[in-house]
Amino acid sequence: MPQGRPSIAPDGLARTLGRPRSCFPAQVVKTLACALGLLMSMGCSGSLPHPAYLAQPSSALAPIDDPPPPGRVETVPDMPRGADAWIPGEWIPRHGRWYWLLGRWVKTPPGAKYSPWVVVQAHDGSTLFAPSVWTGADGKPIPPPPAIAFAAANGEAVFDAQGEKQDTGRALENAPHAPPPP
Repeated sequence: MPQGRPSIAPDGLARTLGRPRSCFPAQVVKTLACALGLLMSMGCSGSLPHPAYLAQPSSALAPIDDPPPPGRVETVPDMPRGADAWIPGEWIPRHGRWYWLLGRWVKTPPGAKYSPWVVVQAHDGSTLFAPSVWTGADGKPIPPPPAIAFAAANGEAVFDAQGEKQDTGRALENAPHAPPPP
């Protein structure tokens, strides 16, 4: 029987013999695959502009009793006029609870660098935390730049890796100025 012609199988269903045929022409499949690859690379690039980065010094790390919960899901708004950097949301400890400081668009001060918050586990098993900090061109801490626009974060409950609900505070748009006592 010629290749690609239908045949009736013993169960009464038509089958195609030989090489399977696609119901889409090859050019359409290639075009769709290229378009999908392009969209995925654009959508998954994670290329929001950010300020110059400076690693946290180990001297900034302070012990904490409980690590922060997993980060909240944020919807990043379009970059507003006057902004040049996106600062992701972060957990900040206050009054025995973790509060979510919303992600924000800012205008980076000239010569400033940003050290994002960090949580690490020390070799002895203790948990250490350093809050985010901005430093000026001279390397000294400076106040964070004002936010031009904020992310939207879902207000749903936050759960830890074991599935336990975390007692977190509300989302904040501005962090208190003084770091928490250790």
